[in-house]
Amino acid sequence: MQKNRRRHKMYVTRNSEYHFRDDECVGVRDRRTGKWKRWHRAVRGRLMGFMDRNNVRYEAPIRGGRLHLVSKHIHILTSPLMLIDRPPKMAPPWYISHCWNGEIVTNLAA
Repeated sequence: MQKNRRRHKMYVTRNSEYHFRDDECVGVRDRRTGKWKRWHRAVRGRLMGFMDRNNVRYEAPIRGGRLHLVSKHIHILTSPLMLIDRPPKMAPPWYISHCWNGEIVTNLAA
């Protein structure tokens, strides 16, 4: 069996798309305008799990669950998830984290 090399995921809520590489939020995009939210507080945050309506945390996504992130010692809960998907191939070059410290590297030629 081959190891899953897919590291990018996209979590969609009512207003935003949260883009992740592993468990790090590398970009947030407004669904209405399509613009990247460069200064969104979730960017560079770590995914801690998923919360249900009763604030019980789960490791895996749950139906109607919310993302639970920690960024700069701030806990962030999103609105309920609508969709979990892979981001479009054109998305990684636009990820905000590329600009900040160069830790996130993707093969742009692929």
